Amino acid sequence: MYTLQQIFEYINMPEECARLSLECLDRHKDTDTFKKLKADFYNGSDVKDALYDYAEEVGEAFRMVRMAFCLYCVDEMYDIYMKKGLSDKVYLDSLIDLRVWALTCKKNYGEWGMQEFDWLVHALRGKVIRLGRLQFEENKYEYGPDYDKHGVSLRHGTPAIGMHIPEDGPFTTEQTLDSLKQAYAYFKNPVFICESWLLYPPQYDFLKPTSNIIKFMDHYDIVYVKELTNRQDMWRVFGMRDSYDPAELPRETSLQRGYAEHLEKTGVNGWGYGVLIFDGERILTQK
Repeated sequence: MYTLQQIFEYINMPEECARLSLECLDRHKDTDTFKKLKADFYNGSDVKDALYDYAEEVGEAFRMVRMAFCLYCVDEMYDIYMKKGLSDKVYLDSLIDLRVWALTCKKNYGEWGMQEFDWLVHALRGKVIRLGRLQFEENKYEYGPDYDKHGVSLRHGTPAIGMHIPEDGPFTTEQTLDSLKQAYAYFKNPVFICESWLLYPPQYDFLKPTSNIIKFMDHYDIVYVKELTNRQDMWRVFGMRDSYDPAELPRETSLQRGYAEHLEKTGVNGWGYGVLIFDGERILTQK
């Protein structure tokens, strides 16, 4: 087990956020409400709305109450990871999302806390684990046609390993391979799937071949594409904004310039669904 201070040091939690979240946790950890919500949470209940209502009742910022509740659950999370045969490092690495989403909350809402609670619950319950740079979970093949390549046969519902990319800075091909090797050793499944704006095919038209995003896309057979007009995920490129009118978007990076010009021309963005086959050493779907 680790103290919260040890966890904060490992994940490099900003000092102000660490202090405020500990103070919030101290105010609520012994309440009957927090105890009941934790029991409900680990029985599978969705407690997000209940946390919001509780924060309103006690006059606390609801995002900070969510952060305090996440901290309240890390001991149970540790037990789950140990029962799954995962290492202390995987447990601690999986908690890095606390810092990642605390920083995102501060950037987008001007306050420390946890907006992306719906995502954090997967790590707290041991459903999503971080292995190296990437995160993984047991999942199923859902989108796209029947797939028969590289010695595998995928149909709707075939078990697969979902892959996620934490918003934790750049990622390289070397980091991806390292994570895949760890995931292959743990899950014993060569089939990986990813649903992400990072797999949106039009990016090939406006990003350089040397871009880490393009290199990541080249690992996959992209079998399904969804185009959108609601600007979903564009906050990841431009930050949280009231408007994503292309004429008003910042163009400080090549990614921002490319997306702003793409939105001007087409009016749409989107995401792709990709299949990656890994044999323990090589990415068989590599372009």
